[in-house]
Amino acid sequence: DETASEDLRRSFEPIKGHGRVLLMDDSADILRAGRRMFGALGYDCTIAHDGDSALKIFSEAIESKNPFAAAILDLTVPGGKGAIETAKEMRALDPRVKLLVSSGYEMSEVIEKPGEYGFDGALKKPYDMIKSSMVIYCALKDRSGR
Repeated sequence: DETASEDLRRSFEPIKGHGRVLLMDDSADILRAGRRMFGALGYDCTIAHDGDSALKIFSEAIESKNPFAAAILDLTVPGGKGAIETAKEMRALDPRVKLLVSSGYEMSEVIEKPGEYGFDGALKKPYDMIKSSMVIYCALKDRSGR
């Protein structure tokens, strides 16, 4: 039936969104690919290489009255602040921001249960456009909550 095939086709298309997103990762390749992908999904994506630079960019955006709707934070940053520490500081600056944790590690408690660590969702690397679009869209659709 035509309705079922339309629903099936739609389920394999990325969900477009909008808003400012901050992507933090220590990998230049992930930052490049992420910026391209989130841009294609309709988001204005700014990148940061570690927790300290992400926090600087994040707080400057708040001060300039142009805050980020979401931040996607790499779980581990060698020699720097990772997602958990960075997220706590971001949440203190803007309780409404949606925080997503990101990791390439398969067996990560934080990725499996992001809510228990203060995150609104999790993205596995390498990013899958359709799955990522769903995670970020769902996190952002209700910004009135946490």
